[in-house]
Amino acid sequence: MANSLKKDSRANKLPIKKFKLNIKKRKPKPLKKIGLKGNFLIEIDGLPQNYPSPPDVIVTYIARAAILSFINRGLVDLDLKSQNLNRQLFYKLTYFIDTNSWMLFRSFFSTGITYEIASQNDLSSILSTVWKKNKSLKDDWGTFHQFYHSFRTSEPELDISFQLWLNLKYKMPKDYLIVHNNVCDKLFSVLGIHNFLKVNEKHNYYIPNDPETDGKLFPITDYILRFTCSNENNMELLQQALSKLDLELSNYSYFE
Repeated sequence: MANSLKKDSRANKLPIKKFKLNIKKRKPKPLKKIGLKGNFLIEIDGLPQNYPSPPDVIVTYIARAAILSFINRGLVDLDLKSQNLNRQLFYKLTYFIDTNSWMLFRSFFSTGITYEIASQNDLSSILSTVWKKNKSLKDDWGTFHQFYHSFRTSEPELDISFQLWLNLKYKMPKDYLIVHNNVCDKLFSVLGIHNFLKVNEKHNYYIPNDPETDGKLFPITDYILRFTCSNENNMELLQQALSKLDLELSNYSYFE
């Protein structure tokens, strides 16, 4: 009788149909390796022609944030207009993104931007809006992701970051940081002063006699602003610089 009950219970179960989603995966393009196995200097055809440049809006935003951080920490005795200190940049809410190419894009342009200057949440919000509005950007970074994914799949034993891989592909110094350099250039531009920084063998700006600042943006932005404010005649340059950056940001549709 027990056996018959078991048979009945099995018979009463609804049949489960197995199904398979027809999803077309974007396969990475094959790479042509040269040299011995383990050599990650790979010959690639099909990468975007130019090394990726950071969006202007993110450079402008970080430069403005660096000046406000310098002032808010009391490193300069300057009576600025209150709206410049307290005014927040209201950007549109981010939309959900779940793609590997987006993650590479975001991490590449926010590497080394520490909380002393700007929060990662703010940077991600701005970058996601730039990403949403620019199709060619998505295409380029989709290509970067394809090739980098293919490299990591073919050489799993090599722990090579995307930044290092990309720099090698474009024959740049392996620790080159384009965002850091562009932000420093932007500060000199809006301050209207001569660029007095030195460039090391990595093509990055650095503070002389202070090797620990190599590859860090935060101490270098403070160094620029301290030097500027050491001359009392230059104090008003900070106010003028903030006004210029505010105006530039107001021209972007990302901000309300």
